[in-house]
Amino acid sequence: MLALLAPLLLCGAPLPASAQQPGAPTSLVPAATPPAEPAAGAEALSVRAADHGTYDYKGLITEIGGLSFVYDVKSWPDYAKSNAEDPGSDGEAISRLLAQHSLAFPKRAARVRMFHLPTPAHRTELMIIYGEELPEGSPIPVRAGGVVLDTEAPAAAHTFLEHARADLTITRK
Repeated sequence: MLALLAPLLLCGAPLPASAQQPGAPTSLVPAATPPAEPAAGAEALSVRAADHGTYDYKGLITEIGGLSFVYDVKSWPDYAKSNAEDPGSDGEAISRLLAQHSLAFPKRAARVRMFHLPTPAHRTELMIIYGEELPEGSPIPVRAGGVVLDTEAPAAAHTFLEHARADLTITRK
């Protein structure tokens, strides 16, 4: 049985104002969460100042509902703690939202993070984060700072990706 961490779906989240080109449109779709300045985490690294604030994700590619997604798969011994340690990040924001409803991320977890860039300008993104709790004694490697399963345990990474793909449906209007 899958234990879903948090289906975090940010539709068309615009880049922070400081990263946008003056006069350029910010988003074609309303953001699911208010835009925030990027933190020191992965979100901040995805913004390229030389390209006037476009997202630039590189990595493995998968397809869901006819859309291409760049993705990565990682595991942690304490996923909740890793999200709380990055103030201002998406992970920290969803951790706060979960806490407001007496919920929390599990400690041992693996997650698949996927990004689709819907416009040619790459100034908006569709981000999907899918996760599973790892039971004690699981053979999936975990360590502080996270384990990039794509390289250290590719078969496990593929399994988590397939679980995410099986549990998600994307339909165009």
